[in-house]
Amino acid sequence: MIRQIVGRCHVSDSNLAVIRYVISCMAKPSYQTYRKLDKTHRRKLLEEIIKVHGDNRDVYHFATRGTWPKAA
Repeated sequence: MIRQIVGRCHVSDSNLAVIRYVISCMAKPSYQTYRKLDKTHRRKLLEEIIKVHGDNRDVYHFATRGTWPKAA
């Protein structure tokens, strides 16, 4: 589900913009739904969003340049 929602965002979008978009797609009212998650689950959700968005950037980089980005 997260992968589908994050996939709608452009790879040049900032992590913060993508996080805001995912939260806005949650059950309405979306921010209250996000706040109802306990701290551990919120953290895992944010980490997963950033990971998926980073993976999308890597795939885009590969598709446009033909090489995987160097590992940090």
